[in-house]
Amino acid sequence: MCSRRNPTLAVVVCLLILGQPLLLPALAGAQQAPQRKAGVVTGLKGEARIARLARPNERLPLKFREEIHFQDRINTERDSVVRVLMGGKALVTIRELSNVTITEEPRRSKVEMWGLGRLALQVLRRLMGPDESVDIYTPNAVAAVRGSFVITESSEAGNEPEVNFSTLFVHDSVPVCDKGKVTSCVTLGSKQTVTVTGPPGSVRYSAVRNLFDSEVAALAAEYAGERPFEHNFTVAPELAASMGEAGIQQATALANVISGGGNVEGFVEGGVPGVPGTERFPTTDIRLGSNVPGGSGGGGNNNGSVGGPPVPGCPCPLANGGFETGDFTGWTAFVQPGSSGNLQVQTGNVSPISVSPVPAPPEGRFAAMTDQNGPGSYSLSQVVSVPQGASVLRFRLFIQNQDVEFATPNSLDFNVIPNQQARVDILRANAGPQDVGGGVLRTLFQTNVGDPLVSGYNSLAFNLSDFGGQDVQLRFSEVDNGFFFQMGVDDVLFEAAPIGPEGVETALVYVDESNLRLSDPLLSGNGETRTSTGMLVEIDASLIDATAPLINLVRGSNFTAGDDGLRIVGKSTVTARGGELIRLDASQLSILKGSLVKLDQQSRLTVAGDLLHMSNGSVLNILNGSLFSVTGESSATIGGALVRFSGTGGNILNVSNNLIPTAFFNGIPVFVSGGGNVTVTNPTPLVGLNSLGTIKINGSALPNNATAASGITGSLIEVRGGGTVRVGP
Repeated sequence: MCSRRNPTLAVVVCLLILGQPLLLPALAGAQQAPQRKAGVVTGLKGEARIARLARPNERLPLKFREEIHFQDRINTERDSVVRVLMGGKALVTIRELSNVTITEEPRRSKVEMWGLGRLALQVLRRLMGPDESVDIYTPNAVAAVRGSFVITESSEAGNEPEVNFSTLFVHDSVPVCDKGKVTSCVTLGSKQTVTVTGPPGSVRYSAVRNLFDSEVAALAAEYAGERPFEHNFTVAPELAASMGEAGIQQATALANVISGGGNVEGFVEGGVPGVPGTERFPTTDIRLGSNVPGGSGGGGNNNGSVGGPPVPGCPCPLANGGFETGDFTGWTAFVQPGSSGNLQVQTGNVSPISVSPVPAPPEGRFAAMTDQNGPGSYSLSQVVSVPQGASVLRFRLFIQNQDVEFATPNSLDFNVIPNQQARVDILRANAGPQDVGGGVLRTLFQTNVGDPLVSGYNSLAFNLSDFGGQDVQLRFSEVDNGFFFQMGVDDVLFEAAPIGPEGVETALVYVDESNLRLSDPLLSGNGETRTSTGMLVEIDASLIDATAPLINLVRGSNFTAGDDGLRIVGKSTVTARGGELIRLDASQLSILKGSLVKLDQQSRLTVAGDLLHMSNGSVLNILNGSLFSVTGESSATIGGALVRFSGTGGNILNVSNNLIPTAFFNGIPVFVSGGGNVTVTNPTPLVGLNSLGTIKINGSALPNNATAASGITGSLIEVRGGGTVRVGP
């Protein structure tokens, strides 16, 4: 399949379908559109020339980042390759000795091949409208592409064309049509092939047949394995402005998937199974393990679970957390049957299967990574005995969703459509690999709609002390049926929680040296009771951009912290764009010693809404500290209220401290020392006070519009050491 045929004119079109069914193309002649931009050259190797529509006989050298206009003709020379990005949603790779024109229309675009040559087209389905497609025209056949990866080869030796269509994956049926007779079509399913022979209007179809696995492997090897580019893909500035960051990241990944860009180190030992001559097929430098259950995981399409014994002599409760054995020793890797991808141990800067650009493993040489050529579901798990005492689980996580959004049904089955998500769970030791019900003890991480599609390896940590002495299952899962999705995992370990000066653990949730955009809280409670001898959440040396509360306790949750509720330190910058930073709804929180929110060490906090929102009979007890502490040259801006009471009322905020107010700002008692500064421009910074909620400071109720004459002996806001606070717009 997909090889040149010298005796006859052959056009081989291989459809690697990754999306919805192809739409029938509009085969009737269309009026020529006025000259306008159709794309931009985003990759160039060797020599290529372009003939502009206005001067068809003048062939000029093609340049990197050059604009391609309507009906411009591109000619590639021997050993040359050109990449053209069309509107941020389709990428065309034109190979050597090809003659191609590209037309970008609002609803239907065209890539037309003239005579000899080869090209590849990849389209993001979810960026296409319901009636949109990119049509590939060949001498006797037309394909309308939506969410597909299409490879076309054309050679000439005889008197009539012969076209072969092969599909590697299809969501629904694929129509294959005569270029000159729209009613003459055949339909292909997944991994099928058909040959179309003859001139347009009177083509002949061969019998549709299923592709052998060796043919599928050979097609993937022939096209996914080629590496014509050695430089990085970039997007022209004028196009980047309209694409946005996510579009640029998707286009970059598309470019490297099609043309194999990136640094390649090494080869798969043994080549593609069942395909002779692929023993030196280049790929990422990975270690392949056995496909037999019980062996070490890593290579092939393991439709089941693989794993191995723990690393001998490992003193830690979690084995092979850095994957430096080069396989999945100590882990169980599960691939849902029918998946078109795998879990592999990865190294270098490209993913193992689709050859997408990815960051190198953050620790050591290897990381675990999911990758695919089509839909699938994957999980990597290990049963561990959580140490007694203050135990913290730490890991580094990489997310690269090449679709346009996440889809998060309560399922890890790729047959549930749409389903495009990653998650990290603590399960019962005997839970199944796709359990999302009663076997889930705690979800530590989950992608959600609106989250950033791509994140580097972020360092995350979670306090699992309440599982001390128990056997639990740690599971990393990824499922995709929209488009490519890489999840990388590295540096997984348990360690004792950091101990503070009072001999207590640091926090339930740690975020350190990370850059995160969050649409879910860092800490949630839904009717739970939890206790930390340290803080609830600590953010250290990180950049956080959140659209949800960082702490969200609802439906009767009851949490207790021995230290601060939320501590932000280490020059961190936190931006909360939602309605509040901390939310209590019919729940209770007790801070035994410390503040609800503490900002220190030149950190920055910006809250668009309220610092604290309490509703429906919530209770907050701060037994030895302030509501809000800002120190160490840190600064905070609260755009809404300091405290907002709402719901059915009955909310109670109890604060105890010996911070005698140095000033009152619009009814807020404030303690300032060491050059701090407080500004309150919000005329009602305590919304619902004494109607929907009460504030008691050292046992005395805070009146509305309190002043120094109100007899209040403690403060809500504490500012020291050059800290600054602003409440209000």
